[in-house]
Amino acid sequence: MKACVLDASVVVKWFLEILTLLEEAPIEWCDEASLLKGVFRLATELDRTVYDSVYLALAVRRECSLVTADRRFYNAISASRLARSIVWVENVV
Repeated sequence: MKACVLDASVVVKWFLEILTLLEEAPIEWCDEASLLKGVFRLATELDRTVYDSVYLALAVRRECSLVTADRRFYNAISASRLARSIVWVENVV
């Protein structure tokens, strides 16, 4: 395997350019601290991973549907009080 050596100043320049692009992107950032309570509550209530619950909590907060191709996750959520918050990927029109 070949080693690659990069000049630190080049890496810093690339990193700053990427940060600038992210700041200019049409991304709506959320306050993750306020989201965490809901994430952990959902993960516990629905016996789901925190990872999956982050996406679900965001969908609930934004009052939109989470589209998923994870069959087990879909089945679990569609059988819960949050059934309206999840859509199976093949049902997206």
